[in-house]
Amino acid sequence: MNSVKKRKTGRLFTKDIEQLLYSLGDTPLESTVNALDDCLVDFLSDLSYNTLMYAKSKNRTRVKIDDFPFVLRNDPFKLSRLEYIINQSIKIENAKKMFDDDDKKYADLDKPKKKQKVDEDEDDDDDE
Repeated sequence: MNSVKKRKTGRLFTKDIEQLLYSLGDTPLESTVNALDDCLVDFLSDLSYNTLMYAKSKNRTRVKIDDFPFVLRNDPFKLSRLEYIINQSIKIENAKKMFDDDDKKYADLDKPKKKQKVDEDEDDDDDE
């Protein structure tokens, strides 16, 4: 019996892994890329499954971002990286909100004021 799983779909992350390896100074072999792709897909599948099981244990059908720290609690490196990414995401959202608010303020200032109609009688007075 062959214990190797056969993939039903194509490789999902081949191009990304090749570019990553190349950027790190490696000339990636196809077998290396395929092995890393398999590892990555297995990791993401396990992470997704465990996160879903945790959400179900809390009587929810949807996964929240707050479920991931529980699943990654035994891996301090991945947990700290997740916390860093979440904090950066919050900072970016706050900066976007500030930027949008500033744009709205300045957009209101840039709009030309409505011109008031001048009465025809006043125009006639100027000609005299």
